[in-house]
Amino acid sequence: MNEGLYGWYSPEQKTTKECDASLPVGSYKQALSNQSSGWYKCDGSLVNLLSEGIDGEFDDELYTTGSWIQRTIPSANYYSVTYGNDRFVAVGYNDSKAAYSTDGVIWNASTFPSGAWKAVAYGGGKFVVAAGTTAAYSSDGVNWVSTTTPVSIQIASIAYGNGKFVGVGSGSNVIYSIDGVTWASAVLPTSATWVSVAYGNGKFVAVSTGTTWAYSLDGIVWVSITSPKASSNWKAIAYGNGRFVAVIENTNISAYSVDGINWTQTTLPVSSAWSSITYGSGRFVMVGTNISSIYSFDGINWISSAIPSGTGRCVSYGAGKFVAVSNGVASSSFVDSNVIQLPNIQNTLVRLK
Repeated sequence: MNEGLYGWYSPEQKTTKECDASLPVGSYKQALSNQSSGWYKCDGSLVNLLSEGIDGEFDDELYTTGSWIQRTIPSANYYSVTYGNDRFVAVGYNDSKAAYSTDGVIWNASTFPSGAWKAVAYGGGKFVVAAGTTAAYSSDGVNWVSTTTPVSIQIASIAYGNGKFVGVGSGSNVIYSIDGVTWASAVLPTSATWVSVAYGNGKFVAVSTGTTWAYSLDGIVWVSITSPKASSNWKAIAYGNGRFVAVIENTNISAYSVDGINWTQTTLPVSSAWSSITYGSGRFVMVGTNISSIYSFDGINWISSAIPSGTGRCVSYGAGKFVAVSNGVASSSFVDSNVIQLPNIQNTLVRLK
């Protein structure tokens, strides 16, 4: 079989004309569970995997979803996780605890300065956290050094972009730092509960639970924009694949934007207590605290994927996998194309070798 772009084909529609017009004849889709021994091809024939010589590997550009696998992590009330310097780092809220892992599977505890830490980010060779008037930084996620911030903010989210850390929280102030050591403050367009910030397409975009959001080219001067859905409990924002994606907690509503200014609402396949979203390996992954997880290649069309109970407070991508962390439990999802076997995957756009 020649390598190329392959897409799905409904087993109920066994004619070439009913295949997706954007996909070539010869596109494959695995049969439904009651016909899991084969793949349908767009000319209407049922193809046996072994007779076609398909070896069970996927092309690197398009992946299927692996299973979430629950892992143990040193006990802490984890609120945030990030990846950098070849490791994941998760930080605990109000318990002076952190954990790190090079693979998202085996975790080690580290102790760092006391603080109500809810956010950690990596950039410029450092991990940073901030809360109140206290901040801390580390080059390895193990050994931390304390520093201070100029204003007291309960930081909910930190993003790194354009050579700068930016942190947002409740109130009208934002903090920023070039090196993660020395911090300064700036003013947001309005006082609000700012819950998340992301960097992409040349700007920072900050999300609040109110009617006003904001964006900034430098993290210092901020311009107000209108929330795509007013008076909603917006929870998280991420950037990837040329667009921002934000989500509302306890609903099936999200929104996407190319420029971070003009937003379009979209509907998710399930309503959940969504808490975090990230981007990696060509897909967005969103997790919730009530065993919900969904993923999307474009931030518009989403597919459900269950996550182990109690693991979906925060999520990050690195080292070839997504890692979600919560209270004392870590859960990792492998997306390496070479370890996912064909019989376990259904209804997924793939490129077969």
